[in-house]
Amino acid sequence: MKQTLTLLMATILFTAGYSQLTTLKSNLTMQPLYRLDTSKGFLLSYRDTSLWISDGTRTGTVRLASGLRSWGVTGAVNGKYLFTAFNATRGIELYATDGTVAGTNLVMDLNPGPTSSFPSDFVIHQGKLYFTCETPAYGRELWATDGTATGTVLVKDIIPGAYGSNNGGQYALYSDGTMLFFAAYDFTAGLELWKSDGTAAGTVLIKDLNPGFNESTPRSFTKCGNVTIFSAWDNTNGRELWRTNGTAAGTYLLKDITPGFNGYVDYLQGYSFNGKVYFTAMDPTSGSELWVTDGTTAGTIMMKDINPGGSGSFPQLFRAYTIGNKFIFPANDGVHGTELWQCNGTASGTKMVKDLAPGIESSSPNILPTVNYNLDSGPKQPLFNNKFFFTAYSAATGSELWVTDGTTTGTKMVRDINPGAGDGASFSNVVYTTNAVYFIGNDGINGNELWKTTGSLASTKMVANINPGAASSYPSLGLVINNRLLFSGENGLAPGAELYSLGSNVVSLKSPFIEDTYSIDGETWSFSLLQNPVLSQLRYTFKGSMSKPSIIITDLMGRVQMRRSLSAVTGSIAVGELAQGLYNITVLDGDIKKTYRFLKR
Repeated sequence: MKQTLTLLMATILFTAGYSQLTTLKSNLTMQPLYRLDTSKGFLLSYRDTSLWISDGTRTGTVRLASGLRSWGVTGAVNGKYLFTAFNATRGIELYATDGTVAGTNLVMDLNPGPTSSFPSDFVIHQGKLYFTCETPAYGRELWATDGTATGTVLVKDIIPGAYGSNNGGQYALYSDGTMLFFAAYDFTAGLELWKSDGTAAGTVLIKDLNPGFNESTPRSFTKCGNVTIFSAWDNTNGRELWRTNGTAAGTYLLKDITPGFNGYVDYLQGYSFNGKVYFTAMDPTSGSELWVTDGTTAGTIMMKDINPGGSGSFPQLFRAYTIGNKFIFPANDGVHGTELWQCNGTASGTKMVKDLAPGIESSSPNILPTVNYNLDSGPKQPLFNNKFFFTAYSAATGSELWVTDGTTTGTKMVRDINPGAGDGASFSNVVYTTNAVYFIGNDGINGNELWKTTGSLASTKMVANINPGAASSYPSLGLVINNRLLFSGENGLAPGAELYSLGSNVVSLKSPFIEDTYSIDGETWSFSLLQNPVLSQLRYTFKGSMSKPSIIITDLMGRVQMRRSLSAVTGSIAVGELAQGLYNITVLDGDIKKTYRFLKR
């Protein structure tokens, strides 16, 4: 399971309307993360990366544990939500919670003391969470847990002793429901394809795909009928498409799509549809085009050369969306630019839906992948009245809200929200509900605010102007808990983002940002971030006690990204060049050393 601590897009169903929107005076910059069930959801505070639980009410929104700093999210097992967190006495370890303060506990201190075990590579398989971690005795190896200390065990020490069998985040753990596949080293075969049934004896090398002590680096596993397909490298064919049924005989190269050493399958964009897997692959004749496999060599073929010749159409299958008996995706045929295409599993049924920006201009349709916040079930793609929404661009209208039922006549702009060339809609956040679809809109007057639509011109309107005037609240949409939509936004009155609840019984929820004030030698020392998350400028206020105060910004691995001096009042630091993600900011002022955390958008 690949999870990151970034701002998330949510796509969830709920059943109630709304009547009002309010907010608290306090401010915590909390981001909705995941649902444990329909009545509880997890929140992350970017003030201190603490983990919270909410039932959608003010009194039901509480911090789960003091002294813990969330490091990453994993999955739900046996009614418990498992996550990694940092504690000063234990380092980064695995924790479990049932959604209550009393029920939030360390699973096991896998690397005893303050040294971290750095759990990663999480996947749910047959009722247990499988992961890898680092211990002094075994190095990084495969572990499993049922959420209890007694049920947390080393599966196998693949490379005996302290040398690990792979690097963290590189095992590519995948469950097909019956078998667990992953990539691991041993001193004979190199980095190759392994499987596990949860026992040491049943954790074995399947096949040396790149013979000798070489690396085939298998990854991107996807179920396809009764086999699992994946990409792997060998020194003869390059990176191509393989299949396995868990046996050596049943594991082989499906097709050498690009003959010779330079083969490359862009299999990270695989998409499952009607029992087959569609993917993009590049060959020297057609370029990057749409391919399909049923798990057999004969059934692995190019679906269609959408852009004839060697230029390629670069199908964006990571934006694909199934509707009815076909799936929709953006592609470029070389004549109409990047537009909406459809595929029903046949070459003749693979065709453009509509040229949204006529001519060679690309409308660049933005269809975001859906995220399901019930971690024990798979991703889902909801439809609203048998339609789905997306954004598309033209020079005349900018990026605006569109809707499609999968037909040419049923694909249309919903509303030019920001009249003229200005962008009116952003689908960086979207929530599907049974009464409306909520998204971020900008009418050119009120900035980026919370909007809703049911697909008609009249129904597409702003829900609340959280930050009045031209300023934006930058809503970050999230969970639906107890028929209430939880989301965060900046109201322009208090620094940072606040947490809101929208529903039939709307209440304000807690939501702090970074703000630290205390007395030292009779003087008041203070430091505040005026916005968190930040986009390009990290704005702060500071009152220090010593001369030449400074800050150091590091990533979560402790690598220094920048050093700056601080002004005595209000200032800003340009952070636009930082990559998206979480960072530590340490304030150095004489003997004072205070570290906080912020999110870079």
